[in-house]
Amino acid sequence: MDLTGWIRAAPFVFLAHDAEEILTVEPWLLVHRAELPAVVQPFAAVSTEQFAIAVAILFVGFLAATIHAVRQARRGRVSAPFMIIAGALVANALTHLG
Repeated sequence: MDLTGWIRAAPFVFLAHDAEEILTVEPWLLVHRAELPAVVQPFAAVSTEQFAIAVAILFVGFLAATIHAVRQARRGRVSAPFMIIAGALVANALTHLG
């Protein structure tokens, strides 16, 4: 697979990662909300639907960055927006391991 193929695969990685979160965020928050820092607790009343909408908005941004990255890669350039977003996705995945 060439570089643009790897870049095009990134949104599917995002969807696989966030599908698990969409399915589990509301039940997890119901059980663990009290364990979260007090400053975060007011924001922890999130329904599955609300979280899915937020993920959909992020996904649209990810798709835009992916399109930009593919175009830049074809010109031999690096897409800073894509690198930042992909880096954030990797960092988030690492927090799950922790």
